Amino acid sequence: MTVLECCSATIALLLLVCPVPWAFGCVQCNKNVTNGFAFLRQELVPVNIKDTALKGRAEQLLVGMEGPFFIDYAISHFTGKMDIDDYNQLVEEVKNMSVLMQRSQLTDQALLDALVEYRQNITLKMKIPLKNYHDKVCSKELCRNLIREVFDCTKCMMVKPHCLSKRQCSVDAQERITLRFNQKAEAAQLTRRGLITVSAMGVITFLVLLTIALTHKRNLKILETKAGDKRQKRITDSLEKIFDNLSQPYRERGMDIK
Repeated sequence: MTVLECCSATIALLLLVCPVPWAFGCVQCNKNVTNGFAFLRQELVPVNIKDTALKGRAEQLLVGMEGPFFIDYAISHFTGKMDIDDYNQLVEEVKNMSVLMQRSQLTDQALLDALVEYRQNITLKMKIPLKNYHDKVCSKELCRNLIREVFDCTKCMMVKPHCLSKRQCSVDAQERITLRFNQKAEAAQLTRRGLITVSAMGVITFLVLLTIALTHKRNLKILETKAGDKRQKRITDSLEKIFDNLSQPYRERGMDIK
């Protein structure tokens, strides 16, 4: 296995091990917000968190924020839609929160706790406009008056409002509009994901280094073999030259010593 093949395999494994955001919506529809999340993951966390396990948990949390976390909440608890004015206000509030977070001087566990609270605060702010629209489309009286287009978090675009049936609104209504955070369960989940990511990357790094070492050793053997062949050839040429010099007087006398 060559170094190039090993590097290609490493990249492929990293893409499998490290989650890549595959879905986004709501606050992520605004580029400034997504850039803020990326800054926290790429710049703040690597510098302020030295503990490997804590760093893995923080990065995993931010990967979820860049990916499906918010959109999953919006569509699993509500309709995933809100008034455009509410959305614009939400984006500004999240941007302000992100700026404060980016300037944080916290480190290690304190920073991880702050990131968990940061995500929770964003989700709570999302809940207000999502619930407002949800209540309107679940009310016959209020839904009749919905004329303006609303912002669809799943598509990042304006759409026409649609009323929901009584059955759609009554199924586990309380569960759908209640934000629940199980801190211990979430911390345990983040720990597992962080440890898996760090362990996998450690194994991959070891395999890469091992492959490079074996390749280097093989190349040295090839070079040594070539160098030995060259030395042997020089010795043979020298012996032949000496033999020719010694036999020259005899050839001049017409004697063949061979």
